Amino acid sequence: MIDSTFFKKNAIFIYTIIGLIQLFYLTVLCVPNYAHIVLFFSLFAIGFVILEKVGAVIFTSQINSFQSKIFICIFIAVFTSIIVSSRLPIINNTIKFGLSNTRGYFLSDAYSYFSIINAMFFPLGMLLIFYKNCIEKYVMIASVIVVCLADIIFIGARNSSFFMFVYYFIFLVDIRYFNKTKIVIIFACVLSIILLFEASTRIRSGFVGDPSEYWLPKIFYSNISDSSYLNVNAIIWLSELTWMLLPIIYLIMYISHSIADFYVFLINYNSYLVPTFAHLLDQLALYTGQDRSINQDIISVMRVRSGYYQTAYASIIIDYGFIIFIFPLIYIILKKSNMYYAVNVLLLVFTSLSLIENYFYQGLKPLHFFYFLVYYWIFVRKNIMAMTRR
Repeated sequence: MIDSTFFKKNAIFIYTIIGLIQLFYLTVLCVPNYAHIVLFFSLFAIGFVILEKVGAVIFTSQINSFQSKIFICIFIAVFTSIIVSSRLPIINNTIKFGLSNTRGYFLSDAYSYFSIINAMFFPLGMLLIFYKNCIEKYVMIASVIVVCLADIIFIGARNSSFFMFVYYFIFLVDIRYFNKTKIVIIFACVLSIILLFEASTRIRSGFVGDPSEYWLPKIFYSNISDSSYLNVNAIIWLSELTWMLLPIIYLIMYISHSIADFYVFLINYNSYLVPTFAHLLDQLALYTGQDRSINQDIISVMRVRSGYYQTAYASIIIDYGFIIFIFPLIYIILKKSNMYYAVNVLLLVFTSLSLIENYFYQGLKPLHFFYFLVYYWIFVRKNIMAMTRR
C-alpha cells in the first residue's frame, strides 16, 4: 500500500517556502508596495485552503501500488525513443553549435516532435509514484531525472524539469523523518539547482566572461521586475558580500515577480469574466499543427505583460471566466470516480506552485496530464481502496 500520509505536508512545505521567498522579494528586494503584499497574502490563503482540502482527500484514500512488466516494456520503449530520436540529436547540436543555436531549434517546428515524445514520456515518469518499491522503480526514476538534467544543461528548458523535481519531492520524499543524509541530499539538490540555473541562464544568453559582470546588469535591467520598484540599496549591499549571491537574487526575482504582474493583470482586466479558453486552445493548436496566432494575440492582449509569470490565477481567469464557479461542482461529481485520486494528485502539485504560474500550462502541458490520466486508468485505478483512514 502507498503511504500517502506525508503528501500534504510536503506540498504545504513547498508552498510555504515559495511564499516566504516571494515575501522576501516583495518586502526586502523591492520597495514595499502594500497592494502587492495584500494580494500576496490573499492568494497565499486561497492556495493554503485548497492544499488542506486536497491533501485531506489524499490522506483519507488508500491505494495499492502496482507492478507490471507491460509498463516496464512501455517505459523502456519510450525512454529509448526519447534518447535516440530526441535528446541525442539535440545534445549533439549543443556540443557542436552551442546552446543558443539549440534554443532556436528547440523553438522551431522541430519542437512539435519533441513535444509529442515528451508527452508520452513524462506521464510515465509521473506514474512511478504508484509503482511498487523495487530496483526497477528507482532505475526508472533515475532515468527521468537524467532526462530532466539533460534538458536543463543542453536545451536550457527548465519548466518541465522543475515540475518533475517538485512532483517527485512531494510524493517520494518523506520530510517527517529528517536525518543528516536527507539534509545533505536536499542541500546538494538545492545547490545543484542554483548552479544549473546560473549556468543555463548565463550561457543561454551567449555571455562569455566574468559572471559578476553579467548578473548585476541582468538584475537591474531585466524586464521581469518592471512591475515593481527594486530596492537598489539592498541589492547592492548583498552583491558586495559576494557576487555568488547575484544569481540567487535573480532566481528569487524569477519566481517572485508573478505577484506584482498579477496585480498589473487585475487592474487592467476588463473582460467581465467572459471565458476565452485561449491558453487551452493554444495548446491544442501546438499539437495539431494549427495556426496559434489568434489565441496568442488574445493571451498577449489580456495578460498585458505576456510571457511573464502571473500566478496560476491569471490564465484561469482568462480561460474560464465565470465558468470557474462550476469547478467545485465538477470536483464533487468526480468524487465518485476512480479517477478522483489522480485528479487530487495533480491539484496538489498545481496548487503548491500556484503562486508562481499555472503549471497546467507552464511546466508540462495539458497533453502530458491527459496521458497521465490514461496511464493511471490503465494501471492504477483498480488499486484504489475505500477511503477509510481517519
